[in-house]
Amino acid sequence: MSLGGIAIVMIENAHKHLERAGPGLSASRRWEVIGATAIEVGPTPFFSLLIVTVRFLPVFALEAQVGRLFAPLAFTKTSMRWPRPPGWR
Repeated sequence: MSLGGIAIVMIENAHKHLERAGPGLSASRRWEVIGATAIEVGPTPFFSLLIVTVRFLPVFALEAQVGRLFAPLAFTKTSMRWPRPPGWR
């Protein structure tokens, strides 16, 4: 699942729960609802990204010319899937 797909799932779930909570929520209650929705759907995207990463790990074991050819692809596919911490360069 791409990061865009994860964002769509998270936003739709948050929207659904905020709609059910009704209007007039305080800011702290709104963040509680959003946090609960993130916990609800969080494991699914995490394991989706984990499967994609593990799928490319055998490529790093390739040697010689084939390893030099495919290692950059595997590195890019695995590293670009995970969100960066703030301030990472």
